[in-house]
Amino acid sequence: MRMHERERELYEGRLTMKTKFLSKTELAVLYFPYIQPESAVNKLMNLIKDNDKLKNSLIQYGYKRYSKHLTCKQVSLIFEFLGEP
Repeated sequence: MRMHERERELYEGRLTMKTKFLSKTELAVLYFPYIQPESAVNKLMNLIKDNDKLKNSLIQYGYKRYSKHLTCKQVSLIFEFLGEP
């Protein structure tokens, strides 16, 4: 599935818990669609790094700083703390 298809599914509410993961890039581009993907990832990672409660919650669910993908639970936690994109 290409990234823009996943973006559309997320915006339309069709991306559900049955989806196994999103890449950090896919999620970051949803939050920051008007900047380059690498810059979007950097901004998202800074938001996570600066929010201790979010960071600790993600770590409880297996988050690693250098992971390329986020589980559905991790994505849900990001939505909970940062709001949906």
